[in-house]
Amino acid sequence: MSQSPVPPAQYPIPQQPFPTAPKRSGTAFVVAIIAGVFAVLFLAGAITASVLYSGERDKVSDLQGQVSDRDTKISELTAVPDRRDTAQQAACHFMSLMGTYSYTDLDSYFTSVQRDSTDAWRQKFEDTGNTMRAVMTQAQVRSTASDMHCGTTSLTADSAEVLVVYKQSITNTTNPQPVTNIVSMLVSLRTQPDGRWLADDVNVVAK
Repeated sequence: MSQSPVPPAQYPIPQQPFPTAPKRSGTAFVVAIIAGVFAVLFLAGAITASVLYSGERDKVSDLQGQVSDRDTKISELTAVPDRRDTAQQAACHFMSLMGTYSYTDLDSYFTSVQRDSTDAWRQKFEDTGNTMRAVMTQAQVRSTASDMHCGTTSLTADSAEVLVVYKQSITNTTNPQPVTNIVSMLVSLRTQPDGRWLADDVNVVAK
């Protein structure tokens, strides 16, 4: 049985959905994880698709402002706020799983991500699994995702897209002190017969 989503109180849910976000392919995102691990080894913790927290606070404010200030109208959402909220909670929960890991327990990491994924995303994730494990172990990477902000960009009868903005703190052999980045991802979800939302794709939001 899948773990229950983290209580909604931990994930601020905006009154208005996010605007549609530009994105890159889900396969590119999986590759970005690997590239990001290499990057933290050689570029003082810089990770692909992240905005450095120390120097880009204006971009952070813009992204977080989309959670509460934008007035994009999606008619389906106004009729079914409960489905919108559960989709947002599922996306935030999933990205918390994706962004939190330790080289000392990668089996649990891969299991938890795959458990909350559709077959399509599970396959993409598994296709790069061996490479990811090797890189993360060699670099002794630890990562923690926090301060999640989520907003729905689209919602249909069986799918949703949610923009997730969060902090990611990473340590590795080169940088034992945490390097904090702001990450923005677009999560595509599919609803299941039991009512759960599973991640079907994850895309880096283009800057």
